[in-house]
Amino acid sequence: STNTLVQTGGTFAPGSGEDNHSFTIGHSGKATYDFNAGEFLPPDETHVGRNQGAIGVFNINKNVAIKTVHVGRDGGTGIMNVNVGTTTLDVVNVWYHGLNLGWGDNGSKGYLNIAEGAVLETVERDPDNYANLIRICNDAGTYGEVNVRGTLRDNFANWQGGLLIARADQNAEKGIISEGVLNNWGKTYSKGGVRVAYGAGSKGTLNIYDGIVENNGDFRAGEGAGTTARVVVNGGALVNNSNRIIFGHGNDAQTYVEINGGAVSNLVEHIYIGGGVPAADWNGYVETGNAGTYTKFVMNDGTVYAKQNIYAGAWTSADTVINGGLLEADDSIVIGEWDMVGNRKTTLTVNGGTLFATRILKTYSGKKPATVLNINGGTFKAKADTENYFENCGDLAITGDGLGFDTDGYNVVTHNHDGATCSGDGGITKKGRSEEHTS
Repeated sequence: STNTLVQTGGTFAPGSGEDNHSFTIGHSGKATYDFNAGEFLPPDETHVGRNQGAIGVFNINKNVAIKTVHVGRDGGTGIMNVNVGTTTLDVVNVWYHGLNLGWGDNGSKGYLNIAEGAVLETVERDPDNYANLIRICNDAGTYGEVNVRGTLRDNFANWQGGLLIARADQNAEKGIISEGVLNNWGKTYSKGGVRVAYGAGSKGTLNIYDGIVENNGDFRAGEGAGTTARVVVNGGALVNNSNRIIFGHGNDAQTYVEINGGAVSNLVEHIYIGGGVPAADWNGYVETGNAGTYTKFVMNDGTVYAKQNIYAGAWTSADTVINGGLLEADDSIVIGEWDMVGNRKTTLTVNGGTLFATRILKTYSGKKPATVLNINGGTFKAKADTENYFENCGDLAITGDGLGFDTDGYNVVTHNHDGATCSGDGGITKKGRSEEHTS
């Protein structure tokens, strides 16, 4: 049976007693609370689907202010639907956090659906005193899913970031993992940063179908030990207004990125494909580092832009495959940056599309990484006058449809290094504003 409470007016103040600070929708069976009108005065914690086998549904159909919400806890399943108006989360206790989807025992499942035109947002608080985080799965063995067709706005900022997609680090050694998914068609905003697969053993996925995911902190995919992160952009945009975009942050994470359309833009700094910082400090990194970290980045269409550099392999091993679209950096596209141990391998394969940068640079610190540049098609386009466009790139193997080069009217020279060769059965086609030459 299902217990249903429909509020059409008046004031509902559950959990208002001195020792009763929580309200549960679906404690042992199935329950639904429809908030349609009137006033809801929430306690410190609201649980939607708590305890093994319980199912709770919270339908929000008007503006409301809530404190901490746990959707799917201790083996239960919770569904929270923000259908109309603005729902505001204002945490009152540092330990509760703002919104948890999937919390507690194995099997907890939490779902959040934000309808078109509706808004869910957190209140900005002092990051040293409040943890107003949004956590999409919070413990080992749990599942959390968010579907954004309206607006999800995280206004909280601290070092952890504000929006965590898969945050769990318990029982990973037993193979018990957590999984968090965010599907975006509307607008998702984070002031503090976005983490995809943050805790050990977690699996996090960000799917951007349309709309925008906008971030004012670090964007990190694949950060915890043994995590698996997946980012798929089919349309819309992923935009960073501050700090870095890092695909494959480290700590033996496995990260997979697929760009099929839309745009990925860092408007202020770098984009890293395969790491961005050492596991600990420089000295610790020499011993262990991110040896097991791997990133696969495939671009089929769309645009990827960085205000500074795009790193294809930095600290960690990475395969970058460009089949189409536009890969653009205002400075350089860098292949194989930093290898303090000597066991990293970085491959950039260009089958199509356009690489638009001041230069293509192969560089390293420490031991020389294994770096491969395969050119089977596509166009390299200059952004400025340069004395060495392919700098330190070594032997170039050009096959398939060959290499297209567009100077765009700039004075461009490339001499690579002594002894470097150019081989393969692919041709070289050079274009400029007023001339075209094929060889």
